[in-house]
Amino acid sequence: MARDKAKDDKHSSAAFEKAEEVMEKHRRIEMSKQAYARALEILNEDTTPTPGLLNLMRGKHGDKSDPGL
Repeated sequence: MARDKAKDDKHSSAAFEKAEEVMEKHRRIEMSKQAYARALEILNEDTTPTPGLLNLMRGKHGDKSDPGL
């Protein structure tokens, strides 16, 4: 039984390490220098909300079929 426990622990540890690896990979966003520069441009653009967005935020979107809007 001790052997089975050790085997289970080894598999659990390997699975945990793999899960950590997957989580780390999805935590970071990797991109080229060109894509990074473009992302910064977008983030630095004017952030004034459009009239359509303002209407949506105020509940004046006209689409009553989706109660979540």
